[in-house]
This record gives sequence, structure tokens and C-alpha cells, in this order.
Amino acid sequence: MKNIRQPQKSGNPKNLATLDYTFVVKQILQKTTPTVQLSPTGTTPVHDRSLPRKIHKLVGCSQPLFNVHQLEAKWPGLIRMWVLFYVKYLKFGAVSIYDIDGSTEPYISELVEKGFINYYKRWSPTESMLNISLNGSTYCAQTMMENQCLWKHRGLSEWVMLIHSPDNFLNDFAGAPTLTAYLDSIQHNTSLTLLTTLIFGHPNITIPKQQHANNLFKIIVSRACDPLRSHRHLPVANPREVMMLFVHNAMAPFHKLPTTINNCSAKVNHYVTMFRVRSTDTSERNKTFCNDNTLYKKSRSYLSLLRDDYDAINENKTA
Repeated sequence: MKNIRQPQKSGNPKNLATLDYTFVVKQILQKTTPTVQLSPTGTTPVHDRSLPRKIHKLVGCSQPLFNVHQLEAKWPGLIRMWVLFYVKYLKFGAVSIYDIDGSTEPYISELVEKGFINYYKRWSPTESMLNISLNGSTYCAQTMMENQCLWKHRGLSEWVMLIHSPDNFLNDFAGAPTLTAYLDSIQHNTSLTLLTTLIFGHPNITIPKQQHANNLFKIIVSRACDPLRSHRHLPVANPREVMMLFVHNAMAPFHKLPTTINNCSAKVNHYVTMFRVRSTDTSERNKTFCNDNTLYKKSRSYLSLLRDDYDAINENKTA
């Protein structure tokens, strides 16, 4: 058997630099991105943390998407508009789109190729769970997906928001100033905030068979006057402090987390009638409905939302 030479032990710390498995880390406590250079032996990578690493204020992750072609048939341009709404209009630092059947890819492939968004084509922690997801239990891996998103951005973003699905839009001005100002105000005493959800779509109003996605905010303006005060919608979590999410919410012991609920003036528009007719039971018919076109007014000047503008994308990416 061939003898394997062991590294020579020495009490001199300088000799450690000659060992091939030695990594020298500088400025450990700085928020920086490592670059790689050669060690004195010419073979060992040395992590140089001299370049500043960009820490995002806010990033977003979707729920597991599937059968996206059906959504596009009803609302052409929807997926692209939804993604660009968060990355170009609201200027989120990063957006990750999770897919379980690859159906989203044709509508966002150009944005993925330009490095503008992260896309998981068939995300699942195991092959067996992917099979279950594709055969009736489409949300079986959602909790694990949410936590993959949360942990992936730990140390890279101050806040992580679950942006849910293509029928949910944060009702804020360009750049999300309302939400970001609110997050700045709570960052030292709150780990999790749950945004108020407004339910758009009257049970007695049927959406025409096909509408272009650009018209969404203008067409659906009827909503329940009372907000949906549910803990299962649109959390924004501090990934350094929240260890786990559970289908839009933090797991127990929930009462021990510093949490704010429905306190942010930026709401979330949930267009529940985009793809189906709402229930018309007594409780729905007896609700009071209001007209609300505030998001249309905020975003109507954003005419390039669906434009494939490479320069605009790069400009936003480096801003």
C-alpha cells in the first residue's frame, strides 16, 4: 500500500499556511463577500473578505407554483407582470420563484437568463415529495420551501417576504416606501410582521373570459370593506431571528415571537376572483363591498412594467 505523507506537525503557527486544507479568513465580523486567491503553497484558497457584500433590505419568495399555463390563458402576461411588479416597480432586492412542474419557465426564462431572479424549476426536498406534489398534493412541500427561502437569505437580507401567488400584490407606491419605512421602524423590536390582506372580487361579478394582466388593477376594484385578518397571509420575517415558517406563519411558540399584526399601512391586494367565481353563500352576500382602485392610481404611470428592457433591468439591479 502506498504511504500517505501526513502533514508535519509544528508548534510554529506560521507553518499552518503550508497545509493544503488551511483557510485563512480575514475580518470575520465584516459583512463582506469572499474572493479567492492562492495561499503561499499556490494551492490553498484563501478567503479575502475585503470586498463589501450587499445586504438587501427586503427580498421575496413565492409559494409553490403549478399549472401556470392555465393562469396565463385567463390573464395573458400575468406571470411576467407579477414578477416585474416586485423587482422593477417595488424594487425588491431579490425575488425567488418556486415551481413544482416547470410550467412557469416559458414566461420568465429571459429574466432568469439575465440573472434578475432566482428560479427553481421543480423544487422539492426529495423525489418522493415531488411525486406527491405532482399527483394531487401540490402544497405538501410548501412549509419546507418557505424555510429554504428563509434560511437561504439569512445574513443576506434584513427581511424576507412571502409574496404568495400571482393573485397577490403589495399595495404600495414605487419602491415600496410605505413598507420599508415601517420595517425600519420595527427592526429593533420585532421579528415578524403580518400584513393586512384585502380581499378583492365581488361574488356577483364575473370576470370576462380573458383579460390582459395590465388591466388587472383597473378591472377588479370591488373588495370586501373589512380586511381579512388572518394569520396565514403575507408575513415579513427577519431571517436572523425567525427560525421557521409554517404555511405563511411562524411556528409555535408563536406567542413568544415579537410580532406585529395588521399595523402596517401598506396592505396586500388579494384578487380572489381572478381565476374562479367566489362563493355566493349567505356570509358572502351579506358582506359590505367597497370600490378601491388605489393600486391602479399608484402604478398606472409605470408604463414599462411589461417591457423587456435590458437597460432598465440592469439599472434597477445596480441601484
